[in-house]
Amino acid sequence: MRIRVTAGDSLALNTTVLSAGTDTIATPAMAPGHYAYQMMAYVNAERATGAGEFTVESFSEDFTRPAVEAARLESAPAALGGTGAARTPLHATVWPWALLIVLLSSEWVLRRRWGLR
Repeated sequence: MRIRVTAGDSLALNTTVLSAGTDTIATPAMAPGHYAYQMMAYVNAERATGAGEFTVESFSEDFTRPAVEAARLESAPAALGGTGAARTPLHATVWPWALLIVLLSSEWVLRRRWGLR
């Protein structure tokens, strides 16, 4: 695939790239700015073209998560007021499912008695 990237009137990238997957290509990192691209892909004797615009944002520390020490992660349940013991999630217990079945069954029975079929 041949790709040509321009920033305004200047040429920023003019290269041939190999696809990293069925719909993905990778290029070298580019400086922040607004760019336009033109692409040509050759498959056997056929040629496909495409064009468009994209923007590269500058790096900011706000885009990254702060590093957390592993010891702090292990003590997080205790810091939240819990005992640190693993709790079973609600969807993994039998009571919510039993309640759901009882409610659906009672709705069905009541609809039949009231003649709402």
